[in-house]
Amino acid sequence: QVPVGEEVGILAWIPGLGSLHLGRSKLEHDEVRRIAIPNPSLITFLVEFPDGVPAAPVRGRIARLGFGNQIFSLPYGTFPQYELSPGADGRTFTARVMPGTHPYSFLAEGLTHRPGQVEAAGATQSEIVRLVRSVQVEVSVRLKAGENSPVLSLVLADGETAFYCTRAKRRQGDRAVFLVDLPPDAIE
Repeated sequence: QVPVGEEVGILAWIPGLGSLHLGRSKLEHDEVRRIAIPNPSLITFLVEFPDGVPAAPVRGRIARLGFGNQIFSLPYGTFPQYELSPGADGRTFTARVMPGTHPYSFLAEGLTHRPGQVEAAGATQSEIVRLVRSVQVEVSVRLKAGENSPVLSLVLADGETAFYCTRAKRRQGDRAVFLVDLPPDAIE
């Protein structure tokens, strides 16, 4: 229950598509709110390989707003990551998402790209993903007993923090070990 007249954030959960933040509103006594849900966007990602590099299996992810408030941290589901399935050509990926900003990331063996964001506007859209040769590193994070594995963020040379798709993750004793393909302008 919400106290009468208190301003609340309204978040609609759409199964299979994630959540849509509808703003803030003061709810009055026994008021029924009808909410118009916009059409989802269909985003098509086309992955391009560098010249002279043969096509290889590609892995892609997109983040969608989850069920909860944006102040919650990433590991608890605010921005769940969804694996994208490749089309028959292995280079085309599609995602249905609600309008809003959605970070995405793609990689292939020895290749990655500067992670991006797509601004979904409720229509059909296309995004080109240009893979570049990556720098492969292993990142090891010491954990306290019972602590969950952290989520890695990528900091780029311009200071931007990006959603990132790691190639592999494993627990090794008191450590979480990630195998990461970094784009050339990653610094942390």
